[in-house]
This record gives sequence, structure tokens and C-alpha cells, in this order.
Amino acid sequence: MRGSQLARVLMLDADGVLVHPAPNFARNEALEGVVEAVRAAISPSQREALGTGHADMLDVLRVVGGGPVEEIAAYWLARDTHIDPAMLAAVDALRRGGTRVYLATNQDSRRAEYLWSTLGLVDHFDGLLASSLLGVRKPDAAYFDAAAATAGVIAADLVFIDDSEPNITAARQAGWRAAHWTSDLTLEAAIAAAH
Repeated sequence: MRGSQLARVLMLDADGVLVHPAPNFARNEALEGVVEAVRAAISPSQREALGTGHADMLDVLRVVGGGPVEEIAAYWLARDTHIDPAMLAAVDALRRGGTRVYLATNQDSRRAEYLWSTLGLVDHFDGLLASSLLGVRKPDAAYFDAAAATAGVIAADLVFIDDSEPNITAARQAGWRAAHWTSDLTLEAAIAAAH
């Protein structure tokens, strides 16, 4: 893959890039209503605590209410977490070409573990740089410093792909080359477009 020549290290966002809601998911209408009510009830401070690893999703679900927390969490994870197979194949090709690829994502600890272990992304990435593990979320500048330090790389070697403009701007301010992901791009094209 020619794009692998343009990046020694790729930092790839999860949601909206690699991960999407599950297609053809068998929806449970009772749980759908609960999930949407819970999503609306989670406060900004709870969302921040989840994303920085200072709160657990099950504890937050217990606080905001809505029913059996384990069942709600399992349903929510399965509904909203489908790995794009074409993107995953592109990641695998980059790694075979010598590019180190990290999952650089804002995630609560339960969803990060679900992505990493249950869905097997551990077998496709060189590391997981989840906000809940780093203690800070994108687009905070400290996230980018912590991610690079944890991966043991310097900004000049990085390419970052994300679907959030604020995250792209923050990455560039941290000295990373970055590209805004849109669904009409291939991973190779996004890497080539990074600046």
C-alpha cells in the first residue's frame, strides 16, 4: 500500500471511522427506549468522567436508572459497535507494510475493553490509546501528548485520522499530521491527504 510509505505511525479514531452502528441489528424496542433515555440523561460531567476513566458505565447506568444495567450495557454495545471490515483490512495491510497502527479514541473503559478484547481489535492494532486509559479526552492537547508518549513516538512520525474537525485541529496544533475522515475516502487517500 503506497500510503504506508507516508506514515510510520498511524493513529486512527474509532467511532465514525472504523466503528459504526451495527447494520441490520435486531432491535429490542423496550431496550431501545431505555438506551435513548439513558443517553439523554447522562450529564456532561458524567460523560467526562466516563471518557477519562473516572467512572464506570454500569455505575452511571445505575445512577440514571432505566432497568437492568448489565442487559442495557450489553445491548448498547452490540447495537452501536460494528467494525468496518474494509477499514480493518486496510489497517492490516498497513501493518504488514511496516506501519504501526494505534486506535486513538475517546471511549469509556467498558466500551474500550469491548472493542479491544471482545471484538478482537487487539489482533489488528499495535496499541489502544483510549481516553479512559490516558485520563484525558480529545480534543484536549494533553490527550495528544499522552498518546504520543504512550506509543513511544514523536509527532513528526504520526498521521492521525479522525472524523471530528476539533480533534483534527488539536492534533495539528500538537504537531501531528492529520486528515479529516469522510466516508468517501479510502484509508490510503486519507493518509496521503494528511498535513
